[in-house]
Amino acid sequence: MAGLLALALAGCGNAGHTNGASGEGSARLTLDINGVNVDRVEYTISGAGFTDIVGTLPVVDGRDPPVWALIAHIPAGPSRTITLRAYDLSGHVLCEGSAVVDVLDGQTVKVTVALDCGTTPEGPRGDVEVDGELHVGPQNLCPVLHSTFVGPEQVAAGGTADVEVVAGDAAPGDPEGGALTYAWTATSGSFADPSAHATQYTCDASGVQTLTVVISDGDTSCDQTVTIDVACGGVVLCAGVCNGAAAVALIAASDEHSLALEDDGTLWNWGDNRYGQVGDGTTTDRNVPVQVSGLTRVTALAAGDDHSLAIEGDGTVWAWGWNLYGQLGDGTTTDRNVPVQVSGLTHVIALAAGHGHSLALEADGTVWAWGDNGAGQLGDGTRTDRHLPVQVSRLTGVTALAAGSYHSLALEADGTVWAWGDNGAGQLGDGTHTDRNAPVQVSGLTGVIALAAGRGHSLALTDDGTVWAWGYNSSGQLGDGTSTDRDVPVRVSGLTGVIALAADEVHSLALTDDGAVWAWGYNSSGQLGDGTHTDRNAPVQVSGLTHVAAVAAGDGHSLALEDDGTVWGWGRNGDGELGDGTNTDRSVPVQVTGL
Repeated sequence: MAGLLALALAGCGNAGHTNGASGEGSARLTLDINGVNVDRVEYTISGAGFTDIVGTLPVVDGRDPPVWALIAHIPAGPSRTITLRAYDLSGHVLCEGSAVVDVLDGQTVKVTVALDCGTTPEGPRGDVEVDGELHVGPQNLCPVLHSTFVGPEQVAAGGTADVEVVAGDAAPGDPEGGALTYAWTATSGSFADPSAHATQYTCDASGVQTLTVVISDGDTSCDQTVTIDVACGGVVLCAGVCNGAAAVALIAASDEHSLALEDDGTLWNWGDNRYGQVGDGTTTDRNVPVQVSGLTRVTALAAGDDHSLAIEGDGTVWAWGWNLYGQLGDGTTTDRNVPVQVSGLTHVIALAAGHGHSLALEADGTVWAWGDNGAGQLGDGTRTDRHLPVQVSRLTGVTALAAGSYHSLALEADGTVWAWGDNGAGQLGDGTHTDRNAPVQVSGLTGVIALAAGRGHSLALTDDGTVWAWGYNSSGQLGDGTSTDRDVPVRVSGLTGVIALAADEVHSLALTDDGAVWAWGYNSSGQLGDGTHTDRNAPVQVSGLTHVAAVAAGDGHSLALEDDGTVWGWGRNGDGELGDGTNTDRSVPVQVTGL
């Protein structure tokens, strides 16, 4: 006799990393018990980079509806083995089976575990099987939250705030076809349309009011519940450091300019501005942060060599700066000193930018590219520059992007990495030096959770907390103790517990789970932050930083966001890209002013 047990593996977008994974998933089980023998079901979840998770699911014979159970905090990553055993009252194994699945951060995967139950001399053993609706026909995918927005966060009594959530659910075979409903409630106050994904909230009482929206696709067992706080009537809502100002949430850097996104949705920029890449309506360099014009609901950002990109809360993309190759995506080659909307993109969740090209990841897992295509870095099978976005070929289910100067990288949900564009130094990682105008798989990598790319080198972080590098290695930027180029990935020396990466030009950065930052590669301007100007072919620790939450790398400078919301910079500062009010290079971190 064979029993069936279905598991819904639901990713949770957890910013904290556990066991080196990019996030956590949950297993939702439905048990329909036939027969009186089964007393309990034990489970074991195993995989690379974490200790086996074990537990017991008590069951009730003949219960209608079937027993529901939830296994939470499963590290996201590929090849997680789910083993189930059903026991009788005497502790004898009645049924057992296993399946290998990928637990995806922020996504839902359903699998069926077949349990081999066999027979006993006394007759059929107990049978554990799934409610048929969960494994027959199309499989439901739970809603995935992509971004939230509220602005302003502090309003007068009787005032209003715009609130919005962007979520996705569409996937091949999903019975709802991606249709979602939204239900807003609040501790006090009202909504212009409580059933819309974007609406206006009106305060009617002083205090911090909690707004809640439930996102559903009709399957209430996997609803997404999101909460947003709004301060009404003069109450101060603190975010990050309670200093009366917004706190920085994200940073980016490239070539000679830097960006910071504050948690109120405003974007700040500083450094080189010759093409308008600072976005303040001028072409004047700035050595302290200035606000980017016209953007107040930003959720993500990216920096190219001399252009900048941002996602607004509605999923649209905005671009400004250098536009020689059409990398601003507005159908022209005209430089812009204020943001313009990239044409045709409306559901974008992530960005990357290279020397003269741009990449966008849509909520459906497709990738779009525009700008310079001389080496095939747009991935559309041609070498024709594009002034408007075109879809990158061969890719589905993408979860992350990175862009080097003339090459591009994508991470798929199964933990594999794909690369295209310039391959002169082996930066595509396919064992050749042949340029590719469509994606090819990087050799030998599985379980990847994050990517970064420099001028001619590439980095990958795997779910065990180790870092792998390939491509150009003239200054030791691969971190393997040599200066030898590599056309397949090699492990960066001495790093464990890594949770984030950054790279640009010819140096690399890694953030470890203890809040420390490590750097290697070219160091002529002090961009490694170790107080010297000596190149390093293996990681060295950046001085004085111990509570870092994010890192970014520019041409000759580096940035770090501390967990108190402050931003620190080091390295080249000729155009003010460190944001400390000077143009003096720094070989150790200094605080960016005004954020």
